[in-house]
Order: sequence, then structure tokens, then C-alpha cells
Amino acid sequence: MTKYEMVAKLNMVLNGEFNSADIQSVIDALNEEIRADVNKSASKTQKNLLKACKNVLKVAEKVGHPKMQGAWIANDKQYVCDGYRIIVNRTPLVLKELVLENPNDKPLDVQSMIDGQKFVGEIPLPTLAEIESEIKRCKADAKAHKEKNAKIMYTIKYHDIYWTYNAEYLRDGIMATGATCAKVGEKNTYPIMMYGDDADYFLLPVNTHVEREGAYIV
Repeated sequence: MTKYEMVAKLNMVLNGEFNSADIQSVIDALNEEIRADVNKSASKTQKNLLKACKNVLKVAEKVGHPKMQGAWIANDKQYVCDGYRIIVNRTPLVLKELVLENPNDKPLDVQSMIDGQKFVGEIPLPTLAEIESEIKRCKADAKAHKEKNAKIMYTIKYHDIYWTYNAEYLRDGIMATGATCAKVGEKNTYPIMMYGDDADYFLLPVNTHVEREGAYIV
């Protein structure tokens, strides 16, 4: 909606042509402009985190779970989740907010899931530049072989154990936190945690028996 359209709708309200849908559309448009202004002034680190959060919300929209269709505040933190990963922001970002149809409903209690995790060690992570380069290479390979539904995995071998994740989800975690290593549980089938100054990122693994390293197409 342009600013001229906003003014036109507000004039309708002043003239007594009240329409709640028109007012809501103006509010939504103004909120979108506020989000854009805030995002323009963010640092590179904040922009990376913001981008990662938006990537999670895009997947959440495809998943379709009603309690994942936006960010929410709980425990003085902001949560974003798509069923495969969780981002916990220490300072809330300007994101699409979760709106529950039933006012008596509550957001997902992801903090209890996080609190139930036990981490026993760490694995090294690729740099953001490294994993982005690998993802681009894999996408080019998939396009060359006309594999439209190909998925890109990334496996890290550490102490003779293979830790495998969706490559783009792993990339988002590194982008969100700037982490160079991830905390791991007792098994490579447990979630990992990437931690940063502004956010923490929890990611579920991909169950596979492939013993190879780096990025590849499946």
C-alpha cells in the first residue's frame, strides 16, 4: 500500500466512512514500513540474524503449523520455530508476530524442549563463506542434472562420528549466531546448539548412514 492510499483510507475514516478492514490494512502497512526502517539501520550481524529468522519463518509457513506462523515472546526472549530448528533471540527483532486464532491458546513451549537437552561436547563448524560456497556448488550440480527435488546435506566428521544436517539450515545457524562450533549431545541423532551474543540456534539432525564429509545432494 502506498502512502497516498493510506491517506485516502484515513480520510474515509475522518469523513465517517468507518471500515475496520480499511483501518487494519493501514495499520499493517505502517507496521511493515516500521519493520523496513528498523531493518535498514541494523548492523551486519543483526541483518544476518534477521535473515536467518525470516528463513525459518518461510519454512514454518510451508509446514503450516498454526503455532509457528510468526515469532512470539516468552520468558523475556523471542522465539522462532519451524519444527526443524529454533532460534532464541535475547533481544526481540522486528518480525512477523504469531497470531493465535483462539485467544485461550498458548504458543509452543519450546523452552522446555531446550531445557531438556544435555550437551556433552562440541564439533567444529564451517565458516559462513565455506558453507555458502558449498551450497552454491551443490545447487549448480542439481540444476545440471535436472534434479529439481534434490536436497543438500552437510556432514561433519569429528572423532570418527558423522554429524549430518540440512545444509541450508546449518548455514542459517552459522549466519544467525556467528558460531565456529556447535554443542552436541551424547548421540549424533540429538539436536545441536549454536550460540552467539544475540541468539542461540537449535537444529535437528538428518538421520542418515552416509559416511562422507562436506555438502552433497540427496
